[in-house]
Amino acid sequence: MAKIIYHAKRKSVLLSHVETALLLAGEFGAEMLDAFFPKKYPETWLTRRLLGLDTFDRTDFHLTKHRLIRRGLVAKHGASYAITARGQRLLGRLTKLLEDRLPAWDKQWRIIVFDIPEPKKKYREALRRALANADYQRLQDSVWVGKHPLPDDVLTFIEECNLAEYIHLFLSTVVNREEQLTALFSGTKDDVK
Repeated sequence: MAKIIYHAKRKSVLLSHVETALLLAGEFGAEMLDAFFPKKYPETWLTRRLLGLDTFDRTDFHLTKHRLIRRGLVAKHGASYAITARGQRLLGRLTKLLEDRLPAWDKQWRIIVFDIPEPKKKYREALRRALANADYQRLQDSVWVGKHPLPDDVLTFIEECNLAEYIHLFLSTVVNREEQLTALFSGTKDDVK
């Protein structure tokens, strides 16, 4: 079975296409199995690339979808799909595997501020999705804060889309209203305390 590398939280994990599709279905809803693919939809190419799915081709996707169904991880209900109880158990194990790979918080806040012009709106929206996926929290539309360094795939996206001139990154150990930031991350693996 083909493997892809999931570059989550600065750690690389080899996942099969089935595991990757299940993670995406868990994150975005099982309806993404039809809506997000196949590659013929040009508006999804950037998101696929950000998620590390550019190795999927149309055939891979359809085979993956059928494997999810055959293995009892996803079931079709009418026109849409739903993750089964068996799929939820595997999803929980995969999520734990990826969460456990987060490094301990080094007590430094990462603040990213950006002002991407309107003609590059699609990149601005893609950056926001990438920041949310990297466990960054939104303070304002263009001000985000995180407890871990930006993943390599986000940095590559910024470089390849020529966005660096619109983005400022700050590292801080001292912030006012730290309780407010702490509340944004409550319930995460390495709570800020």
